[in-house]
Amino acid sequence: DTFELAPVFIDSNGYVLVEINSSVESSISFTELETYLDTNQIQEQGFVDFMPFDFRPFDRIDLNSSSELLATAGGHDNIFFQEYNDTQNNRTFWTLSIEHGDDETNASSLVVDMAGFVYNGAFEDYWYHTFGIAVYEPNTEPEQRHQDWNETEFTADSNGVASLYSAYPEVSSLPQQVQVSNLEFQENEANNSVIGLVAITIPEIMGDLNFTAYADQSAVSTTLKIEQNGTLRALTSFDYEQANQVQFVAYVIDEFGRSIQKSFTLLITNQVEDFDGDGVEDHNDPDDDNDTFLDTVEAQYGFDPRNKNDHPQIPIVSTIESSELSSGAYRLAGKIQTDGGVPITEFGINLRKSADSNFVKYSGNSRLSDGSYTLDFGTLDKGQTYYFQAFATNLAGTSLGAIKKFTTNEPQFWWSSATELAGGWRSNWVGEFLPYENGWIYHIDLGWAFVKPDVLGGIWMWVDDEGWLWSSEEAWPFLWASRTKNWLYPMKVGIRTYLYDYQSESIRSR
Repeated sequence: DTFELAPVFIDSNGYVLVEINSSVESSISFTELETYLDTNQIQEQGFVDFMPFDFRPFDRIDLNSSSELLATAGGHDNIFFQEYNDTQNNRTFWTLSIEHGDDETNASSLVVDMAGFVYNGAFEDYWYHTFGIAVYEPNTEPEQRHQDWNETEFTADSNGVASLYSAYPEVSSLPQQVQVSNLEFQENEANNSVIGLVAITIPEIMGDLNFTAYADQSAVSTTLKIEQNGTLRALTSFDYEQANQVQFVAYVIDEFGRSIQKSFTLLITNQVEDFDGDGVEDHNDPDDDNDTFLDTVEAQYGFDPRNKNDHPQIPIVSTIESSELSSGAYRLAGKIQTDGGVPITEFGINLRKSADSNFVKYSGNSRLSDGSYTLDFGTLDKGQTYYFQAFATNLAGTSLGAIKKFTTNEPQFWWSSATELAGGWRSNWVGEFLPYENGWIYHIDLGWAFVKPDVLGGIWMWVDDEGWLWSSEEAWPFLWASRTKNWLYPMKVGIRTYLYDYQSESIRSR
């Protein structure tokens, strides 16, 4: 092509800036510019650099897929496999240069690097700015290639691509481009510990790198970090029993926007943890400190599962003195002084008669805010000695209060204060009678009667043929008949007793 060059400028970075006449659409190669500079005697101290290669890729293809390369090369004529043997570092690098055979075309050349990044630009510029080599020696006739660089031409069609892959299988068998030096990490390591180093296997194609670790379904950003130099760190202490692996993606990007990423699995290795030395690893040991209390229970109530001296205690309970109620029942009481740090599950009174060997447990239903409670016993035997003690239970066990005793009073009858006569007979305001503890009496005038005292000091007597009769010390000898709702008056005539009925004004014999 013909082109016109305006004056050439060299910027502060050493790059040669050339303004091409806007009326001419063309490009200038490194060799052509070198020739121009030499012809025009443009010199600079040291090496004069060429226009920098644009390392910002516009695409990336999977070189394992020949179809992707074929699609990228569409519209071009040739594909050159170009190889550089870096003898100094004993490494080999290659690229694919996709070009037009006709110099009249306006289409740009493409460069595909080892990672599959696709650039617009001339291959000479790529090799120079990547590895610092001029693949064709300038100002030589005929052209002379760099001694460690070579290229092979293929057509940019399906046959050419197939031949390329056959001749150079390394194109479709790239090594791992991102590697991590260590993918095992022991649990319980300190926060910010170094796991390993993330690196790429072809660093010459990348610029200043930036590393990131991420994952789609887990919070890797809070557990893993890759520093600028590639150091992989653990941001937290891992627990093998919670998760024995962490899946993450190592993402590498440079200042040109070229990025490479690869998925990895970090294996978390187990550390044998047996706090109490009982041979059961803590993860499977329900009682880490061997204090007989489950870790879950201790944690629930605020105790330390790894301190055998910090655990629930049995409650402390006191036995309170007994008291007799006006009804004749006995009230027994206890008080829970401390609950042992866990809820009370049962409380009450243990009670036994002196003649018995075993206590009988009676559970309470409610207690006051100060822990005190009472139970009433109304069917105790009269004139008997009883022993009792308070008790309280929680998950740590049962606590017993002191044993106390009391003796129930002898039975009291309505006739207990009556004057005792010979043969068991008694005498009081109702006259003479022979009492029995079952409630019956034999009255000297009325005969057999079943007696029940009332709360006012009177008595009700059930008498055969008369039914219920009522009287009191003030009313006696008058009797109120419940059946007829009128008063009766007993009268003694000789050895017989008669009842005078005030309503009917009649007398009947008993």
